[in-house]
Amino acid sequence: MVKFGLLGPLEVVHEGQPAPIRAGKHRAFLAALLLRTGRSVPFGDLVDIVWGDRPPANPRATIQVYATRLRAVVGDLVETTSDGYRITVPASDTDIGRFEDLLVQARHHGERDDPHAESEVLQEALSLWRGEPLADVPSDALHRDFVPQLLELRVRTIERRLDADLRRGRHAELIGELMTLTAQHPLRERLWGQLMTALHRDGRQSEALQAYRTVRDLLADELGIEPGPELQETHAAVLDGRPIPSGPLILPRQLPPAPPGFWGRAGDVARLDAMLRDTGRSPAGAPVIAAVSGTAGVGKTALTVHWAHRVREHFPDGQLYVNLAGYDPGDSLVTPTEAVRGLLAGLGVPAQQVPPDLAEQTALYRSLLADRRMLILLDNARDAEHARPLLPASSGSITLVTSRDALGGLVAEGARPIVLGLLSPDESAGLLTQRIGRPRMGAEPRAVAGIVASCAGLPLALAVVAVRAATNPSFPLSALAAELRDTRDALDALHAGDPASDVRAVLSWSYRALDPDAARLFRLLSLHSGPDIGVAMAASLFGAPARRVRALLAELARVHLLSEHQPGRYGMHDLLRAYATELCGEIDSSVDRRDASGRALEHLVHTGYAAAMLMHPTREPIELAAHRSGVVPEQLAGYEQALDWFTSEHRVMMATLRRAQDPDVDRLLYQLAWTMTTFLLRRGLWHDWVDVQSAALAAARRLGDRAAQAAAHRGLGRALGALGRAEQSDAEYRRALEGFAELGDVAGQATTHDNLAALLAGQGRYPAALAHARQALTLYRAADRTDGTASASNSVAWLLTQVGEPGQAIGHGQESLVLHRAIGDRDGEAATWDTLGYAYHRLGDLPGADAGYRHALALYRELGDRYNIAATLSHLGDTQQAAGDTAAARKSWQEALTVLEALGHPEANDVRARLAGS
Repeated sequence: MVKFGLLGPLEVVHEGQPAPIRAGKHRAFLAALLLRTGRSVPFGDLVDIVWGDRPPANPRATIQVYATRLRAVVGDLVETTSDGYRITVPASDTDIGRFEDLLVQARHHGERDDPHAESEVLQEALSLWRGEPLADVPSDALHRDFVPQLLELRVRTIERRLDADLRRGRHAELIGELMTLTAQHPLRERLWGQLMTALHRDGRQSEALQAYRTVRDLLADELGIEPGPELQETHAAVLDGRPIPSGPLILPRQLPPAPPGFWGRAGDVARLDAMLRDTGRSPAGAPVIAAVSGTAGVGKTALTVHWAHRVREHFPDGQLYVNLAGYDPGDSLVTPTEAVRGLLAGLGVPAQQVPPDLAEQTALYRSLLADRRMLILLDNARDAEHARPLLPASSGSITLVTSRDALGGLVAEGARPIVLGLLSPDESAGLLTQRIGRPRMGAEPRAVAGIVASCAGLPLALAVVAVRAATNPSFPLSALAAELRDTRDALDALHAGDPASDVRAVLSWSYRALDPDAARLFRLLSLHSGPDIGVAMAASLFGAPARRVRALLAELARVHLLSEHQPGRYGMHDLLRAYATELCGEIDSSVDRRDASGRALEHLVHTGYAAAMLMHPTREPIELAAHRSGVVPEQLAGYEQALDWFTSEHRVMMATLRRAQDPDVDRLLYQLAWTMTTFLLRRGLWHDWVDVQSAALAAARRLGDRAAQAAAHRGLGRALGALGRAEQSDAEYRRALEGFAELGDVAGQATTHDNLAALLAGQGRYPAALAHARQALTLYRAADRTDGTASASNSVAWLLTQVGEPGQAIGHGQESLVLHRAIGDRDGEAATWDTLGYAYHRLGDLPGADAGYRHALALYRELGDRYNIAATLSHLGDTQQAAGDTAAARKSWQEALTVLEALGHPEANDVRARLAGS
């Protein structure tokens, strides 16, 4: 019996005794066969493995001699095949085979939640390593093709063993080992997360935070990136003093803030607690769903958010939240398609990997939830059909659905109904006591009874009254009760029997106490699109300086007519919005309403335009008309502020595009869509991009603007192409070409040809793509467009390299470089340096390629363009590998992989393959 070792110096043991292979080339020959055990290794591969680029005069004869000498040691295991040689041994006879078998055993122990056994088996697997694989085997090919993959597998196995040991509670014993490992592998975020976890569990929070600062600085210095979501989540847990779940961490923690001063509902909380005990034990693995229903203002969201925060530690894989806005009086309803895309983003799915239709999106969403223990809160569903596509299919998670509808369809399918009724008089008095104080309540029992009667058991109404009473401690409760009674009596004749009329009475009473400007702002907020509003937008809506409007917003929040859910951003309960809408229609003229909506839209367009140009300074500008009086666009300074602004206003802008109905604003809607393109592109929000470009096209058609229609067709083509819908994308580009040709717009045709070239290149149709790129270049030159000429020259250079003409590509690339520098387009300059690096590589000029990629990398780091940093590092690694510097190549690829994994980008798989094959 012969056994072999490759996880260290090559080792051969024959009948229990070492049988050394003394000649280095013999060791390379044997290792090549063992690494592909059971498969024939072709003669040509063996020549490359044993001699590289310097084979002997008669390599075939020499290989035959090596085979004969090896048979003298290992017997007839070395077989001659039709095209080379083969060795066939059981997996248990090589240390690599035993290592892989042990990894399978460990996985089974992990699936049975036996971390002790899992750790022991993984440690046994790691004990098979005697050093660097093939340490004494002189073969560049084997060290390039197998060693990095094996070393990566070893580190991943160490990480798995550490996870198991952390689950065993061995955190204190692991700290020293983890400090050593993070020093050896400073860019592996998982090891840093494990170190932080061990320190945190050992009560060494300050050291855990210092470890985070260290890795954050390393990543910033080496890669120009921030730590990934898992490490950020670990950091947040240390800061909050929360336990860190064992194993890989999942990002989503999307719950809204817990409602302050939640009171009562003990029976409903107990019913939810009972569901928690049943999670994972439902019949036939059915999902555990609560259908929480009740009238408007009864406290459905407050109950579910309160309970979700109370039990969130039972859901280590995170919490997902979406407000479906099913009863919003505006047009802010969130469709199932929009909602599931947001939930998939919360689960870390990149936009490029989200399927195009709802059925496929739902299938992916449910697959991702299948093995996780998560809490999902679907708030404000219109009905069962609104929520159904968002329900998981497995029993590990709990889903809470809230609605004014009884959700009978979900209940019939097994959801557990929790129907919230109005508060009893005693419960209402208890809520007021908590907010106002027992002494004041006890001093005026008859007034308290009157207030409770006026609020009719609605928590929202009680909360509004409590705020006014608490902020006016000198007011007798009897005076408040009398005001409420008078208001309610006046409204009873109009709204008898409607529970909403009770809260309307309270709101009317509270509204009348407002300063006139605050009252006007409250009414005008009903005209705003989107789920929330910032101070600057509210100022333009109102038509006054931000400083004044900030004070008005604070006043509305103090009396509970708004909620400041995050600093500087305000939201409104749908009942409050309905009341504000009602008042606005009664009090404010149609002209005032139109002017306010126009100011809000112009605020978005003018601020969005400035932000778009900060994000892409060389983008071809559009002309905006001067904004009307009262609009105060925000002053943004730099790329990061522009990005933050779009991030805050993205949902508002989407809602505005859906909601605006006035044909007089179509020009502004088209311009609003234009402003969003760069943000959507940079963030990879492809589905939103399609929606935005569709809205732009519709607006352009209503305007009868043929130039805008052609541009919108082209933009829609780009968005569809980004989603992989090549046929639809091509059709939109063809429509754009027809439109620009009819208009005689040469530059428009050129840009569309350039876009078509990119689409075809993405399909691997390089000759056809090159024809379009050349056409774009010709047209740009004819139109005297320097920016377009620079871009098209780069496209031609890249495509010439793809079709095997790198020599011709160099001239086009150099022309592009000169033009990009002339117009100050650093993005374009970086892209061109990357193209030149690729062309030089294909020419065999590896130093030139290295220099080109390093120029590109430096520019992308300055720009903070994380994706292109990774792409260029990947290309640089290819050049380093071709130059024989495998260590440098692996470093570049590993850095690229770190960035792509942080971005959740699918190209991470390509880089992993490079590492595995290096």
